[in-house]
Amino acid sequence: MNTYYSEVPQRLCAYRKALKMTQTEMSERLGVKQDHYSRLESGKTLLSYRNLLCFMRSGGDIYYLITGKERYTGVLDVYLDNFKRLRDKVEIVKLILWTTYQGASYEKSNEVYEIKRAWKHIELIENEKKTNSIWKNIRNVEGVSQQRMAERLDINIKRYQRMENLRTKPDAEILHSLFFDLGYSPLVMMKQDMFYLDEINKIWDGFPEKTRERLEGVIEQGIKLMEESGSASKWSVY
Repeated sequence: MNTYYSEVPQRLCAYRKALKMTQTEMSERLGVKQDHYSRLESGKTLLSYRNLLCFMRSGGDIYYLITGKERYTGVLDVYLDNFKRLRDKVEIVKLILWTTYQGASYEKSNEVYEIKRAWKHIELIENEKKTNSIWKNIRNVEGVSQQRMAERLDINIKRYQRMENLRTKPDAEILHSLFFDLGYSPLVMMKQDMFYLDEINKIWDGFPEKTRERLEGVIEQGIKLMEESGSASKWSVY
């Protein structure tokens, strides 16, 4: 078991206690018996994909449970919320990431990794039509073999192949590795949120006010041009 995974059951326990629930009550939310839930909370048994779905549907925050990070919304989400079509959202996020990259470069920020992490989610969405396997999409974005993907997720090749072929689902430990070792939000596996702006909002809020104002002007002008032309430019942060 991944050493750092131990933080996940600890957060599950803290969540239950914050709700003032017994293990029996929490076990009902996760669709398991109390003794099984006890093993999940102690870390002796891994949280399954089904457990995670039940947790999410009962109001739990999967993103925080797996990553230990709070969702962080900001002005960039407002721009995104103004568009409904997925294609338009993708292009707006590209514009946001490109602009944030320019701001980070201007301010000599060390946050470029988070911008590239978010960009990978865009590539994931754009590759979605090529295959119905999100694992194959991720592998294509990373440009690695099945064997290398298995190694990075710390699982054997046969298990990875079953996941890529949609014959089995990832557990919480795999989603933990997916985030910390590969840079993908666990929410992409839960079909909940393909965009990753949390850390980008933090970078944005860290810019001086004058820089933010200049960058917001760039985004607003870019959106105006995109709406007027009806066409999308191709850009990259690489």
